[in-house]
Amino acid sequence: MKKMIVVFIYLLMVVFLNISLSANDIYEDSYKANLNYNIAIESYAYKNYKKAFDKFQLAAKYGKANANFYLSACYEYGDGVKKNMKKALYYAEKGAKLGDRDSIDAFAQYYMNGKGGVKDYAKAISIYKKNEKKDLNALMGIGLMYYYGGHGIQQNKFKAYEYWLSCAKNTIKDKAPVSIDLPLRCEENLGILCGSSPWACK
Repeated sequence: MKKMIVVFIYLLMVVFLNISLSANDIYEDSYKANLNYNIAIESYAYKNYKKAFDKFQLAAKYGKANANFYLSACYEYGDGVKKNMKKALYYAEKGAKLGDRDSIDAFAQYYMNGKGGVKDYAKAISIYKKNEKKDLNALMGIGLMYYYGGHGIQQNKFKAYEYWLSCAKNTIKDKAPVSIDLPLRCEENLGILCGSSPWACK
């Protein structure tokens, strides 16, 4: 009986040790991710693009989702690395899969604006829809594509109106700094839409 208790205690200690080591690894990775990310942001601001690119790579490696957005931008504009639209798209998609809002926006815009060579509104809308309940960029973008139509979707000014109205009213309470002026821009779009196609405005 004593032997069984000793074995049981030993197993508990092993499990606890493994959990502690795992927690330490997660903390260490998070620390490295944030450290490299902050250095990358500062380097990028000072136009030290090569250093920024290298640090964004490390930040992404250690789990900083938003670093993928910046890697995508580096490849798109040739900042610190040779321009490569395929890799720009790859990193935007990678960040989007991790739920990073900037990456989702960038990934959708590749198809919305045809940056990768193919304009595909249907694909862009499907990407944006993952973020439509928390990001005004998504509402703005989806509204634009329905307003113009084509590239895989039918023009639908009723839907454009609905998305822009939600954006103008900021129904999702998006407080991100990048979204501050979007309600006003959506309101301006509504003015254009309702002026040219009043039947689409309820």
